[in-house]
Amino acid sequence: MALSKKTPARSGSLHNSQKQKKQPRESYTALARRFGLPDEKLLAQTFDLMPLEKEDFPLREVVKKIADRFDWAAQILEGVIQPEHLAGLTEVDTLAEGVRKDAHQLYRSVMFLLRESQLQLLDVDEERHARFIKDVWGRYGEMRTRLESILTAMRDSWKGPAGTLAKKVAGQDRGSAGYFG
Repeated sequence: MALSKKTPARSGSLHNSQKQKKQPRESYTALARRFGLPDEKLLAQTFDLMPLEKEDFPLREVVKKIADRFDWAAQILEGVIQPEHLAGLTEVDTLAEGVRKDAHQLYRSVMFLLRESQLQLLDVDEERHARFIKDVWGRYGEMRTRLESILTAMRDSWKGPAGTLAKKVAGQDRGSAGYFG
């Protein structure tokens, strides 16, 4: 039986790609300069980022933190739009109609950006991530202000008298069946 000669590896094979040196990764600072992104410290304060210097894909890490922040905001707003627990029911019962409407409009914006951030995480495309980060950065201040206003109204709902629903749950309303869960 004749021994076959090893055939040289093709240029596009896994073997050759493993031999190639990894391209040096760019730091967030370099990517920020290249794409016109916000300062890392400002992003870190806004989205609770850890230092990005050790990340292989720093923009992807920023997108992950943005997704986390929008997920958190969506959960708060869902409690206003569709309360499932006594706390949410109590808060919604005392909120003005304008606050509830704003919560729903803000929820739509938050969910759009949450889903977009999730789509972003399917790729490692720095240019696409950079566009997304810049878009979010431009919108986030106004969204944060609206969320803060809604949260303030939710907090303040605990200071005043109980709403109709809360009184029914506590059995303080005539004809109330008390707890209805």
